[in-house]
Amino acid sequence: MQFKKGKSGNPSGRPVGSKNKTGGELREEIGVFLNEKIKVLFRQFDKMSTQDQRILVTDLLPYYIPKLQSVTNSIDYDNMPDEVIDKIIEGLKQSAQE
Repeated sequence: MQFKKGKSGNPSGRPVGSKNKTGGELREEIGVFLNEKIKVLFRQFDKMSTQDQRILVTDLLPYYIPKLQSVTNSIDYDNMPDEVIDKIIEGLKQSAQE
């Protein structure tokens, strides 16, 4: 039996946007494990092969420094008023002189 969109078999179920308790408990357990084992791992770091060191650093880096996202900037100069373009040009001239 299929439910209609927006209707479920459990209308008083988990509210939209609330976190899954099981997932939260698992994340907490993983956090405890990592907090205990990370010190051991760091003590062993110098004994690891260069390849293993590289893999470890590469795997951990995204949790320390967020990944950059590609940004595309498109300006439609053809439809921009001349006054705005003139202000941009003046601003660039002043920046170049400083």
